[in-house]
Amino acid sequence: MAAISYITRDEVDEAKNLIGQPNVLFARNREHVTKTHRRLYEVLMPLVRTKPDWRFLVEDDYRGIATRFAVMHKEELGTVSIARKADRWRICVNNSRINYELVRGESFWTSDPEKATMKIRQKFYRDSAAERLSMYNNLGTDGVNKLFQDAVGVRTKHRETVSFDAWKFIRANIEAFSATLSEKSKEQAHAYMEAYETTRSISAFRDEWSKATADKKVMLVIHDEGQYIVKRGGDVSVYTNEMLTDDMKSKLGMLKLVEEGQLFPDIGYRISPDAFLITCADT
Repeated sequence: MAAISYITRDEVDEAKNLIGQPNVLFARNREHVTKTHRRLYEVLMPLVRTKPDWRFLVEDDYRGIATRFAVMHKEELGTVSIARKADRWRICVNNSRINYELVRGESFWTSDPEKATMKIRQKFYRDSAAERLSMYNNLGTDGVNKLFQDAVGVRTKHRETVSFDAWKFIRANIEAFSATLSEKSKEQAHAYMEAYETTRSISAFRDEWSKATADKKVMLVIHDEGQYIVKRGGDVSVYTNEMLTDDMKSKLGMLKLVEEGQLFPDIGYRISPDAFLITCADT
């Protein structure tokens, strides 16, 4: 079995300098930098020196040996780890872009730190605007669909107490009907009406989003480094804050105050901290 190779005594002082680097974080015990696996160290140090805008989260295993780090720049770009493969310690470089390009297997494996570093420099970068638009487009669609299905489930649960035909009458005469009910039944009736209205409003928003390419009634907005990437129908534009319309500013401002996954049918839906679906003002 291959023995673990630590950094040498002469390299300990240099390795300890990692602790003071603003772009290096330690997930648990930062003092474990002196027990960094040598191959990991040989990949990490050149990147720390030449990539000050990247952040490196160093993690140690159950033995307290640093064997993994994640690379972040606005978002996670990928991971680098040390593992035994075919009874040899090898470097594993991994992110979705590398996995997508591989014909067989997952991750890029090598025993050469220079090859690992080269692969990192080639493949660790943020998704393009087109890639992020596609990703958030799918996330937005999935999120709104999930909200609709959840709302349908709640509505169905409460509708079980009364036949569908009866609810047609109840919806038109809810106050008069409520006066004839016990308190428990009244709560069920109002709970159903609330679920019904929620489902209907989500369904309307979902329908607008599903045909957004043609009708341009819902736009996808990604906040990216002080700018806004906006997809409306098949058109993609980049806005500064000053270029946003008052309607867009107002709706984005309201959505930034709520948690991810929240939808307001006349305003929009928050996909993630930086991505939103918003309704379009009439043009």
